[in-house]
Amino acid sequence: MSTLTNVLDADACPACLTRGRATSLTPSLPDGRNATLLRCPSCGTEYWRLDNKGVDNESEYWEEYKFDLYADGAVQKAYEERYERMLSMIERLGFHPNSVLDVGGGIGNFAAWLAERGVTSYMTDIDSSAVAAAKERGVQAVESKDLGSLVPVDGVDAVTLWDVVEHVANPAAFVSEALTRLRPGGVLFLETPDARFPLRKAVLGVRAASKGRVDKTGALYYWEHKVYFTERGMAMMLMRVGARVVGVERWTSPRAKMTKLLASDKALGTSAFYRGIGRMYPYADTGIERMRLGNKLIVVATKI
Repeated sequence: MSTLTNVLDADACPACLTRGRATSLTPSLPDGRNATLLRCPSCGTEYWRLDNKGVDNESEYWEEYKFDLYADGAVQKAYEERYERMLSMIERLGFHPNSVLDVGGGIGNFAAWLAERGVTSYMTDIDSSAVAAAKERGVQAVESKDLGSLVPVDGVDAVTLWDVVEHVANPAAFVSEALTRLRPGGVLFLETPDARFPLRKAVLGVRAASKGRVDKTGALYYWEHKVYFTERGMAMMLMRVGARVVGVERWTSPRAKMTKLLASDKALGTSAFYRGIGRMYPYADTGIERMRLGNKLIVVATKI
């Protein structure tokens, strides 16, 4: 499956390849480029089209403040609870991996957590500084381009992508490459923003009704996230690359992480609006979780 093209038509849905329709959301990017949010009429997946021709459309995740964010004790504890929840989910589905490749693993929090529990763990990331930080913790880690030197083909029982797949313009090709390291019948776990999260429709509706005068879409739609999958779109994309969905849930973002982000002027900029949201977030988070309307799409699949 690794022969999938790395180049998509600008209007093609990354999930199902249907031609998308432009929405009214057309922000100017910080460097002067322009983008348009497209929505797939078939699967509902939303994604950006970069309107300036001849410009690289990739992005980087590891801004300096994020190293401190993910090293924060409260944030790490919140993620450890999430890791336990993830393992419980895949075990209920019949998977008990002894080896795991964490793709886009950052500074190695998940890989280190697994190793402490006797699971053989490997990690890759595109950022050399993040990989270096992971190695300092004893994690078996390499940059993404060197994946073949770390894990052989069909070499692990599980592959995980925690908030990674939305950062690439062609997620099918990206996931296909990761799947080459997963043994047949192994488990693939993905966490990614849910395009059907009700708040997305609300902020887009307010923006449209106010003719752009009230625009709070920036916290939910931004260039670093190239693709916003629906459950249907994710299933279609995974089937194209040789994986079948066996479980879906919706979780909210880790509370400690979101509270810290919303209070930071480095993440969303100085804003009384976002600071107010940060104070309300713990209460909203509890209600949303109970209604199972989390902003994160949690998908478990198996390699066919």
